[in-house]
Amino acid sequence: PADRYNGTVTFNDRDAEYQVNQVWLYLERKVDECSSCWDVGGRIDFVYGTDARFIQARDGLESDWGQTAPFYQVALPQAYVDVSRDGWTVRAGRFFTVLGCESPMAPDNFFYSHSYAMQYGEPLTHFGVLGMRQMGRAMFTAGIHRGNDQFDDTDGLDALNFIGGLSMTSCDERMTGAFAFTATEEGPNTTSYIHSMVATMQ
Repeated sequence: PADRYNGTVTFNDRDAEYQVNQVWLYLERKVDECSSCWDVGGRIDFVYGTDARFIQARDGLESDWGQTAPFYQVALPQAYVDVSRDGWTVRAGRFFTVLGCESPMAPDNFFYSHSYAMQYGEPLTHFGVLGMRQMGRAMFTAGIHRGNDQFDDTDGLDALNFIGGLSMTSCDERMTGAFAFTATEEGPNTTSYIHSMVATMQ
């Protein structure tokens, strides 16, 4: 197109020009989930580039930073603290969703482009508390959050929304199946339910 806009493709939405999609910096301390003692860790991510505008919170946080550049912006997609003991981990802050099979981080995906399911059907981040429990080859998750891709609750409802899931890995670790869902409010008197079922095989 004449304006070099690739329409609904989002992340790689520029045509016939170079673009720096992601300069991604993060600081992380992973917790020892199997330790019998308390362990504290966490992670914070900072992103600059043309992808940053697609992983910002719809309400609050980056929207309050006064960013005016049309393509190159910054985002803080993750900032959380983990507390772990005896196979339990509790995560509090802003974190990536457990839904779907794609990630905003480029190295974690099969392709350069993303599916429409990720771009328009699933949230990318949540702000809340998530509990995780590893039991053998199964991983259980459950928690509450402020809304899909939200940081501030600007509609004034102060709703708490649920997110949870279950994943299983085969004995030879070649196959994995995962189910996750979230039930949330998307504004005054507007509720939504989203789930994903993902199977992977090496």
